Amino acid sequence: FLPTRWRLRRSIAPRVLLLGLAAVFVGLVVRLQMGWGYGGARHVLPGAVLLLPFAGEGFHFLGAFLSRAIARRRLAVVQARWGHLNQGYSLLTRVQAVMLDGHFILEHGGRNRAGCFFNFNGTAGVWRRVAIDDAGGWQHDTLTEDLDLSYRAQLRGWRFQFLPDLVTPAEVPVEMNAFKSQQHRWAKGSIQTCRKVLPFILAADLPIKVKAEAFFHLTANFNYIL
Repeated sequence: FLPTRWRLRRSIAPRVLLLGLAAVFVGLVVRLQMGWGYGGARHVLPGAVLLLPFAGEGFHFLGAFLSRAIARRRLAVVQARWGHLNQGYSLLTRVQAVMLDGHFILEHGGRNRAGCFFNFNGTAGVWRRVAIDDAGGWQHDTLTEDLDLSYRAQLRGWRFQFLPDLVTPAEVPVEMNAFKSQQHRWAKGSIQTCRKVLPFILAADLPIKVKAEAFFHLTANFNYIL
């Protein structure tokens, strides 16, 4: 038998070679992305396709994106669903898992099937780089840059695809103060994005159902005031 390190190298070598060839062929820049958010995503090379995150699921992302991107030239994003590695840690993590599953499966799934706008979640997705540039790039005037860019890209005619059966590992906050900080950031950022892009959505030449869903999506956090 080969030593463990040699068996490991032999098992991963074909995948690494395949990924390298695919990256050269389609001009991809692969960024490692772990945890929440997109880190250095805004610094990829021009003309590249960005993969977020890249682990074992990266191979599924690559195939899922390329098969759709070839057939749909205006496809900007393929978004996967978050899994929850620490779902069973406490009651708080279990409640968050239910909330996020509802967000992805019901909200993302429903919006995507209905042909309405939905958003890239900051990770677990693939962007076509030219779509980022066409939409004006990453901008820093909101706390939810991913939500902002998503709506600007779709206003430019780019399409998004949600894959509910492709699950990427993630963790939810385990401490109440961290959870509150996260929710405050998301709520404030969505309201900032609402003020920034909703007037353009309402004025755009879009179906009524798209405008209505975008209105309810972006104004949802105003419920806390009421």
